Amino acid sequence: MDQRVDRSRTALKQALFKLLRTRTYTSVTVEEIAQCAGVSRSTFYVHFKDKDALLSESASKMTGLMSQLALEIVPEESLIMALDHFIWAGDAALALMTSEARAIIAATLASQIHSHLRARGLHRQGRLLVPSPVLSAMLADAILAGVRMWMTSSKRLKPADFANALARQVGGMVKASFAGMVNQGE
Repeated sequence: MDQRVDRSRTALKQALFKLLRTRTYTSVTVEEIAQCAGVSRSTFYVHFKDKDALLSESASKMTGLMSQLALEIVPEESLIMALDHFIWAGDAALALMTSEARAIIAATLASQIHSHLRARGLHRQGRLLVPSPVLSAMLADAILAGVRMWMTSSKRLKPADFANALARQVGGMVKASFAGMVNQGE
């Protein structure tokens, strides 16, 4: 990628999160993001369709790590790093997970989870108890709700302990969704 393009995109992502530290997602405008990033409004639109697309791409690295929970392959260190990032982002991260922006983040995460399920062949009919897009949305909501509750807890677990618990819970949800795994009569 061209260095100027990379710099502009990075500046726009950083500007969005800088503004979200003190403002709600709804109240932040494209004009304000561009101004904070030191680029023109037209430059913003060269890179992103709208602020929802900016948010989705900005969150995609973090949600990409979280989406790997559905595969049970995410290295614990990576998950801990992601959780540490949520803590570092603090109020901005919480604001995103409790506002209308949550739907965008959840959709990004669900799409990534769905891609992982497809790669494992779990999207085929009869493999899961529910269609893979539904399972993906359920997992995305569960992950985001868990992270939000962890962040707001007065007795927050250490990131390593929460990472372990989250991985086990999501893995359990995926295993429980396999069509042939239902315990009947128990």
